[in-house]
Amino acid sequence: MSNAATIAGRHRAPEDVVETIASLADVDRPGRHAEPGDDLPIYESLRAELAAVDWFSLGR
Repeated sequence: MSNAATIAGRHRAPEDVVETIASLADVDRPGRHAEPGDDLPIYESLRAELAAVDWFSLGR
């Protein structure tokens, strides 16, 4: 086996990455690397989609 194949994380996703589902709180949080206002069109459409979901009926 080569040395490159034994290095941790070389051929797989980092172990400390946690995937999450966006919430309205995430949408309202400003982006870390975006200029103020640059991401508004994307977030406005996502905010509208998230607001349209009836979250209480999903568990039934």
